[in-house]
Amino acid sequence: MSLRPMVGVFGGTFDPIHYGHLRTVRETAVALALERVIIVPCGMPYHRLNALASATERLDMTRLAVAHDPLFIVDDREIASSDPCYSVCTLAALRREQPGRTFCLIIGQDSFLSMTRWYQWPRLFELGHVVVMSRPGVDGAPDPELWRHARRHSSPETLLMQRSGILFEQRVHPQPMSASEVRQAVSEGRSIAHLVPPEVESYIHEHQLYV
Repeated sequence: MSLRPMVGVFGGTFDPIHYGHLRTVRETAVALALERVIIVPCGMPYHRLNALASATERLDMTRLAVAHDPLFIVDDREIASSDPCYSVCTLAALRREQPGRTFCLIIGQDSFLSMTRWYQWPRLFELGHVVVMSRPGVDGAPDPELWRHARRHSSPETLLMQRSGILFEQRVHPQPMSASEVRQAVSEGRSIAHLVPPEVESYIHEHQLYV
């Protein structure tokens, strides 16, 4: 049985990062006893090229959001890259750099339903586990092709016993908020104190983002 430390990897555009991201990922990390979670802001996401904040601003906000939380580490490799970003490439690089750890790619349920359209998605299950944060109210079924590459398990102990290949579903409490809601609230002059950490709120106002 493998006793390698388990590390979560959570990527996103983070335009901006908000409590919906942070609370669900923390809940998942605690439930699975993850050693830490690496947060990876996308530099040039191939599926979404209309980020309103710049790459540097999104990175700054992400760092501010987790600066005082030792669970989280921000990785800027995708921001620093001038090429399109793919989760499989980032996961492969992390595994090369930290061969003594088991990696769990953490994704939302919406992303999971479209995962078979990702670049080289089957390799994700060769490089680590995929943890889906599920919540009520999200309908749909994944592509049946997924089950040719993943083994679905319901016990978190199975993630420790193998280094890769497992699809695990972690139920999380719903967080009814989104980055678009944050941006809209800012543009309308409404408070975002309940949506983002105070450091992120100050940064948004100081840099006049989303107005």
